[in-house]
Amino acid sequence: MFSASKSGFRFYVGMAAFALSSLLLSACATRALNDDIQDLFSGPRLDGASWGLAVLGASGETLYAINADDRFLPASNVKNLTSAAAFHHFDDLTAPGLSLGTRIEMRMSPASFVPDIALVGGGDAVLGDGPDCVSTCLSELADQIVDAGVLKVRDIVGEDLLFPYERWGLGWSWDDLQWRYGAPISALTVNDNAVQISLRPGEFVDAPLEIDWRDGVRLFDVQIQASTIASGDVDLLVARAPGAKLLRIAGTMPIGAPPRKLHLAVDDPALAAALRFRALLEARSVEVLGETRSRYRPTEPPGAAAHPIERDAEQSLQLAYLPPSPLIETLTRISKDSDNLAAEIVLRRLGLIAGNGSAEDGVEVIERLLREAGAAPQSYDLSDGSGLSVYNRITPRAMARFIYWTGLQRWGEDWRNTLPIGGVDGTLKSRFTGTPLEGRISAKTGTLFGVNALSGFMRSARGEMLTFAIMVNDRPSTSASANAEIDAVLLKIAAAH
Repeated sequence: MFSASKSGFRFYVGMAAFALSSLLLSACATRALNDDIQDLFSGPRLDGASWGLAVLGASGETLYAINADDRFLPASNVKNLTSAAAFHHFDDLTAPGLSLGTRIEMRMSPASFVPDIALVGGGDAVLGDGPDCVSTCLSELADQIVDAGVLKVRDIVGEDLLFPYERWGLGWSWDDLQWRYGAPISALTVNDNAVQISLRPGEFVDAPLEIDWRDGVRLFDVQIQASTIASGDVDLLVARAPGAKLLRIAGTMPIGAPPRKLHLAVDDPALAAALRFRALLEARSVEVLGETRSRYRPTEPPGAAAHPIERDAEQSLQLAYLPPSPLIETLTRISKDSDNLAAEIVLRRLGLIAGNGSAEDGVEVIERLLREAGAAPQSYDLSDGSGLSVYNRITPRAMARFIYWTGLQRWGEDWRNTLPIGGVDGTLKSRFTGTPLEGRISAKTGTLFGVNALSGFMRSARGEMLTFAIMVNDRPSTSASANAEIDAVLLKIAAAH
């Protein structure tokens, strides 16, 4: 009896010693990995940068936390919050939202027998125009006008009335605003609210550069101070101040250089859309007698209910309608391609849930969702839906926990499928190729001046699904990116598990 009891005592003591030894080994391995991670970010390339990391295990437990409760500028990682909020609040994302399509209204006025045509935006982020457009195309509306027997119209009005007039987000850098990724926000959006131009060298030395407008509609005055050289590199400066009509182009291009394509943000999205629509009608022999103009909804206080715009003495008749693309297409563009304009349009559609469609109303919807996911109020501050704003802040822990929380939702897997996949597609197509994380990491990238971030899911070496957020701020201007360090850290963590 005594012998059996003594044997059992030795067994349990042995098991306890083994468990304690395993814990000590695990703690030592974790400390060693933490040291490796610290070393990756302590080199001269990132000297002076600040960074934070949070990694959660399959049950939501914290595996690694380094500066995890410091607040960082997350850049496009904000899109995680915007797109997840859309999944949470909107029902069938694969069907067109019929109340949010683009429509054509005929406006009759007692002062004229010829009607005006209004192109009314419905918050569709993928409405396109041009020879490569295959669905949700502006030309479909023009065809419907012709089919309705319209031969002559007076004015063409581009109407952006669904959202309040907020052209850009708070905290957007002015030097981003001339490019497509900083295009103004509008419920009437065509071709990403951008225009493409091509610059070509002249046929002889000192000849000025030649410019082609892709859609044939010139939206800016152009001052070309660039010339053709015999040989050398392309060296161009393209500048347009926000709101200015003058586009300045300076520099040089060598003879025979391929065209340089530039995607420039338009200044007045509704007017640009109306001009495109006018060109489509005239190409179909519809006579346009009057002017082309735009109309916007005045900005209202945040939280105010959306209300219809007064039409004065006009009588409206809907002539044509184009259903919007399914919202899942927009949400996939937001995550896979990091589409800023699409994210801002979705933010304002969220703002229509209980407000007037303002950015601030949309941010409130997202922040309520963060609180529902367990984020502490002091762990975030948001100003937009795309991550372009330099006012945004969130902690790596709050972001990682939010991402973990999405996996517990009925829509979680569908949302994860919209994220870029390492070595496969989207903004991660060229990262993690040929590594153990190729095809095993789904995450949103984030990039601003001095900022790199990545947050999402990754499958560890043992098959465990980990959620993570890693953010680097104040990156030295001499270092082009911290992505190599971010990827190396995640590879080490995945291998250790």
